[in-house]
Amino acid sequence: MHIVRMSPILVRLGVVFCILVASHRELALKTQSVAETTDLGPSSHMRTVGVDVALRASLNADAISIDTRAPADFAQGHIPAAVNIVSSEDIDITPGFVEKLKSAPIIVVYGSAPASPQVELVVAALQSHTTRTINAYLGGWREWTFLKLPAEGTNYRKE
Repeated sequence: MHIVRMSPILVRLGVVFCILVASHRELALKTQSVAETTDLGPSSHMRTVGVDVALRASLNADAISIDTRAPADFAQGHIPAAVNIVSSEDIDITPGFVEKLKSAPIIVVYGSAPASPQVELVVAALQSHTTRTINAYLGGWREWTFLKLPAEGTNYRKE
């Protein structure tokens, strides 16, 4: 009998992949039920997205990731290059934000957990500044950290 040994890195990647698939399935079920009940009106340009779109946005220098959590939570950790927008006033006082919003190829808004009500409030405020589709990442910060994806903030060091 021949025993095949897998490197610890391959084993860990396999485990992460299984967790990602399970998490994505669970999120898809939650997203479906939330998407069916979320109605921002007939002019809404919002769609719900998974971690793949949020990750792609975090890697794109021209994209915008918007964290709707409290400033103290944002300071502790957030998706790389995200901006902290909690209210419509934050949109107007953030230098250059409205101009960038109009040209960004991807706009992703997230909160602390799936179906965060703050996400809907910020999306509604953003819609008065752009006609672009706004992506609501329903997995939020909770899923992002669970998957151990890149993060910035006082609780995270750059590697």
